Amino acid sequence: MTRKISTIRGSAQAPSAPAIDDNVFKTLHQWALHHAPTPGTHITALSGLRLFRANTDQHVSRHQGEMMTLAVALSGRKIVHLGPTPLINAQGQALVMQGHCRYSADVEANPVTPYLAIKLELPPSLVAQTVIDLIAVRSQPARPPAPRAAFVGPIEPSLYQALFRLTECLESPESRLVLAPLILKEIIFHLLQSEAASALLAGLRRDVIKLYQAMTYMEQSWQSPLSLNDIAQHVAMSPSHFAHRFKALAGMGAMHYLKLTRLEEGRRQLLRGASVSETAYALGYAKPSHFSSDFKRRFGLAPSLYHGTTHHALSYRAAE
Repeated sequence: MTRKISTIRGSAQAPSAPAIDDNVFKTLHQWALHHAPTPGTHITALSGLRLFRANTDQHVSRHQGEMMTLAVALSGRKIVHLGPTPLINAQGQALVMQGHCRYSADVEANPVTPYLAIKLELPPSLVAQTVIDLIAVRSQPARPPAPRAAFVGPIEPSLYQALFRLTECLESPESRLVLAPLILKEIIFHLLQSEAASALLAGLRRDVIKLYQAMTYMEQSWQSPLSLNDIAQHVAMSPSHFAHRFKALAGMGAMHYLKLTRLEEGRRQLLRGASVSETAYALGYAKPSHFSSDFKRRFGLAPSLYHGTTHHALSYRAAE
């Protein structure tokens, strides 16, 4: 049975982590050290998978991006202030956060013991699909009485193993295309069986299937000039109700989600060797410069640096 990830109540002490496979953890830790040799954020060829490293203590104030995220600490500590009780992400801990929330954090690190964490985005469409699959087998996790912005707690060995297999997908384009989405869904499955589900399920109601269908429709129709009315009509919902419910589920507007879907397709085309101009026009941009601006805002890196890359990780200096 999967151990529940729990919030820390009334204390800033992190709960003890369950026993993990030392070989898996050490391999994952060494991989992260290798691909994050300097302080800052380091992105990878897998969209949504990043590494963050800090070598000194620091205080930060941040606005969480559009996506829900899972952050797994491999060394050091990050104390997140979101609500009345501090949440500690330390070695052996997992922090799950909703999108679009403001928080501050104190990072505890030094050159010998840096704060090193893997950060993974959890796409709302995949969360919704996994919930639907769970409902189909009558294993839907119990919905909490109220949504929570974040959870932190011990990470199960099965999640370490899944993360390790996810990093192995960076070895080949075929693995990134075929295996990575399956492993990501496995990670979401484990989280939905824990208290972290309250962060992932906040906003899901009976119309979750229609909203998931809308996400799928946008992902499959990225080349079409879709409007909000087109998408709402496709799932038999009124535009106003659809817009309200979609934002509650995804944490962003439907048209913004469509833009992110197109940018993700652009990222894949660049990795396959398409030029920046070819990709921009294929996505419907009037000017490549507009595409470059949106791409850098989304992925933190200019599209020209993505073009045809075969690197396991691309790094840029940025505060997390």
